[in-house]
Amino acid sequence: MIILIQYVLKYSLDNRFPVTIIYQKGLEINQRRIQVIKIESGTILAYCYYKKGIRSFKKESILSAQIPETSVLLKLKPRLLSENHCYMAGQRNGCETEH
Repeated sequence: MIILIQYVLKYSLDNRFPVTIIYQKGLEINQRRIQVIKIESGTILAYCYYKKGIRSFKKESILSAQIPETSVLLKLKPRLLSENHCYMAGQRNGCETEH
């Protein structure tokens, strides 16, 4: 499994955060939003938001995995986003500034 996919799945497990995967089952390719519950040697146990239940996904069938972009920005840089919003809205006086 690609290192980036492993990272995203572990991120979901550690942070209890949903991620998006693309996986292949037979000839079908599907996209699912999941929250990883357990990572085993050959499978991922996760809550699937589409199927509304716990499902098992074969690691070898996962083609890609992604952390939703906006959630990463909000989790990693909430202060920066807040400052940019105030600046863009022309409200610098009402925003906190570092001294």
